[in-house]
Order: sequence, then C-alpha cells, then structure tokens
Amino acid sequence: MLADGAKHNQQGRVDEHGAFRHRLVDHCPVGGAAFLFFAHFHVLGSPVPKFAPDFEDKSCGEYGCREWYDYHMFWAQSIESEMSYDSLYLPQDFVSIPADSHLLDHRTRLRKIHEMNQVSISKVTHGGRSYAATTARSHGATETGTKAMGGWNENGAFRACYDRALPVDALLGAAMFNGRKPETYFVARDRLGAFLLHMLLNLFFR
Repeated sequence: MLADGAKHNQQGRVDEHGAFRHRLVDHCPVGGAAFLFFAHFHVLGSPVPKFAPDFEDKSCGEYGCREWYDYHMFWAQSIESEMSYDSLYLPQDFVSIPADSHLLDHRTRLRKIHEMNQVSISKVTHGGRSYAATTARSHGATETGTKAMGGWNENGAFRACYDRALPVDALLGAAMFNGRKPETYFVARDRLGAFLLHMLLNLFFR
C-alpha cells in the first residue's frame, strides 16, 4: 500500500506499507479487503471497473491511469467519494441513524461496530495500531521494526528520509508468526485453496 498524506509524514514522501496474510483467517487484512470488494462488486452488483490503462493521462506516469485508482477502501455515497473522519453527530446520536447512511463517517462507524460487538476500548480508529504493535512485539519483532511498521518516529533522518525497506520482522509478528524466523511463515489455507482450485479445474475442464 502506498500513502503520501499521513500526519507523521512531513517530508512529502510516498510511504510503503505492507501486510502478511494472518495466521488466523478471521484476522487477515488481505482476506478482509478481498471480502469488502467481493461484497461491493458481487453481492451489491456494482459495475466492475475497466482495467485497461489510459496512457493519455500523464499524471499517472509510464504505467498509465486506471479507473479503479479513484476507488476508496472507506467510501461515502459512492466508492469514488472519500469517507470523512470527523463525526457530524454526537456519540449518542448515531444509534438512531441508519447504518448504511453516507452521513456516518469513519470514526462513527467504528464506534457503532464496537458497541454492537461489545468491544470496550479507549481507541476508536487507532485500535488496530495498538493491537498490531503489541502483537508484533510479543511474536519476536524488534522495537525498530515495530516502529517502522506503524510509522512511529525514530531519532534522526535515516528512517524518515532514506530507509524505505518494509519491516519484515514486524509484519510477520503482527500476523502472529515468529518475527525472528521468517522461514517458518506458512498459511495452511493456501494449500487447501490450491487443492480446491485444482479439483474444480479438473471437474470442469477434463
């Protein structure tokens, strides 16, 4: 993932963020993103974007521009419109607003999710950051790698300006694998998925 507008980014750089598939399927960020867009395009029946590049748009460089570049993970009225962060309503008001209302912003939606699932946490949108840092450290990630994963500041300009490598140890730790032994990374459901795909291909194309 690429980001250039984070509040801790004062150098105007493009930051790279990564994630490994989680050991627990219901915690997996990759699977969560896949289910989100599967629901949008297949369950809700939204039109699928064009994937052919437009090389006439010079703002996207040599790889061209694609329609889905304007899509948002957290959208408001449509997938092309960005969801706001700050709430227009007081916390006691959002219970009476329909859950699918575009007036509900990112922070308010998460508060409602926490309430519906009886989650008691002082953080709202930053709850995942606390979880990722704690989990990464408890699974062998270094302090430096954990800070790099979350974009937390280190003294000096090395990480902020020059070191762009992804912190593999922290990403492994956050996915509940041993951050000190990357060779032990293994997702069993990969094998199951490949096996099922192989069976389906044999069934329909033999």
